[in-house]
Amino acid sequence: MNGFKAALYTELIKHKRTFALWILAAFPLFTVGIICLSVYHMKIEDASPWIRYAFSLQNTLSFFLPFFLVMLIAYSVHLEHKSNTWKHLLCMPLNRSTVYFAKLSMILLLVLVSWLLMLLVAYAGVFLLHQINPLKFHFLEGGVPLLKFSLSLLKPYIAALFIISLQYWLSTRLRNLVLPIIIGIGMIILPIAILIVMGMSGMIQHAKSMEVVFSYDPYAYPFARIFSFMKGPEQSVSLFPRLTIIYGILAILVSYSGSLEFRKRNF
Repeated sequence: MNGFKAALYTELIKHKRTFALWILAAFPLFTVGIICLSVYHMKIEDASPWIRYAFSLQNTLSFFLPFFLVMLIAYSVHLEHKSNTWKHLLCMPLNRSTVYFAKLSMILLLVLVSWLLMLLVAYAGVFLLHQINPLKFHFLEGGVPLLKFSLSLLKPYIAALFIISLQYWLSTRLRNLVLPIIIGIGMIILPIAILIVMGMSGMIQHAKSMEVVFSYDPYAYPFARIFSFMKGPEQSVSLFPRLTIIYGILAILVSYSGSLEFRKRNF
């Protein structure tokens, strides 16, 4: 346990003033900025503007989250490749699995910080819109649905756990910075290409088939629901639907398998 703490502390030190932190800060600002501009010019027909704001933010966050994770993980792991620090780390009196999981834990910590920053910036956007036009954006009337709103933004992150585990292993395998990013982005947009082909061939019969195509690509799964156009805002937030549980189990298996492969790898 002391070895893991030392390895994790080393990761914290290495990530200071890195580009990964700029990505971490830019993602919530970019996402919430788009939503605030969109909602500001939107006609609010719901009884509460929270419904439209939360629905739009969750969908936008879900779509951009896989791209953010691919970039964040690639730059985080490339710190080791760029400085050739893998060999230095493995010379320390630490188990290789400890080194592997310490780096993975650092990435998960960054993802957790991302979610917290997203919440903070999202609420800042709410108060900004309310100050600009309190009659249209009466967010503060009737209380703030803190728990439901927070869980709705947490749901895409949980759905993306398999992306994190697989992309992390891939980035440790490939020394090149660009190649893991290209593979990750390719996996994200693959269902879009499949849908284009299905649409041209007349194979899309209903909206449900579109959601299925995205659901079975783990890189696109977090935003699969966006492409089911008939669905509106969720009345309740389910953090662990069946497919999310399956991807969560696969994430654990990939992480464990990756650590075993890492232990046998030659650097």
